[in-house]
Amino acid sequence: MPTPTVRAVTLEELKSEITGPRARPLVVNHWATWCDPCHVEMPHIQALHKKYGKRSDFLGVSWDLFVANEDVEVAKARILSFVLGYGLHFDQLLYTGSPEAMWKAFDLRSGTIPITVIVAPSGQAVSVFDGPILLPKEIARFEQSLDAIL
Repeated sequence: MPTPTVRAVTLEELKSEITGPRARPLVVNHWATWCDPCHVEMPHIQALHKKYGKRSDFLGVSWDLFVANEDVEVAKARILSFVLGYGLHFDQLLYTGSPEAMWKAFDLRSGTIPITVIVAPSGQAVSVFDGPILLPKEIARFEQSLDAIL
């Protein structure tokens, strides 16, 4: 499998990536390297990607710049190291704008991560999972939501 890419994006670029029409459903996982629950969740997200990746697209959105004003290239390198360490095989976006603007744009009410959103091919969010997808009940709800639009 090819090495995932990490790209820095603005709010407008992020909107275009997520809400634009596409051929397949999109699973968007919001996370950060400093988020302990995100570390716990990542093996489960990779397992879901392995199961559904041939029929849907997966995309990570890193919130790494929300807590530290650091160089974007330094953050991208840390994110790539994290992604490779967990064996993730899908691309990542490093969001460079304000947290509040993204929360408002995507109606992310909790403002905490991890958050996983299933987006229909039309660009509409159909399911939002606040918190890590870990327990069998949560994984089943995720699979039902994604299976419903495949």
